[in-house]
Amino acid sequence: MNSPNEFTANYLHYQMTAERFTSELDRLTDQAELIEGQVQETKENVGKLVEVAEHIGKEVERAITAWGDGSGVVKQTAEAAQKAALSGVQQATTCLISKVNAATAEANKAVAALQQTQRRVLSHLLILALAFLTGVGTTIAIAYLSFNVGVESEVSKADKVQSGYFMKFWNNATPSQKKDFEAVMSQPPK
Repeated sequence: MNSPNEFTANYLHYQMTAERFTSELDRLTDQAELIEGQVQETKENVGKLVEVAEHIGKEVERAITAWGDGSGVVKQTAEAAQKAALSGVQQATTCLISKVNAATAEANKAVAALQQTQRRVLSHLLILALAFLTGVGTTIAIAYLSFNVGVESEVSKADKVQSGYFMKFWNNATPSQKKDFEAVMSQPPK
């Protein structure tokens, strides 16, 4: 993370991941609306099938009553019609249940994919935050070191200048001036 271009690339990667997450979320929402519509339609169809089955049962009872002579053929015919009607209702119900199960399985897959995408986005966000903090830390360290190197360089220059002045003074000082200077330097600081 030494160059700004690497940070930009990671941010763009995060942005692409966030856009994919948004599109997956939109797709899941669309599928949820579709499944909700199918469930409502299935509920209505099951209600209609129950009504049809009840109606067929009533019609069979009416036929048995109307043909009230009690012959075995009439009863067998009525029972066969009732069984056929119930079989048709059961087959239609089984078909509807399998469609609902398929739609539910697809919705579960979409939810799992959405959860996986969410985990990926979080991990990319954490990596991006870590990279940003590393970049900030590196920038601060470089700035601190650069400042200290600059200060040390300026202090070094000032020491050299002062040393030069002192050497010039010492070379031109008389023995009594040197003795006075040594006496001043040997005193404790105030």
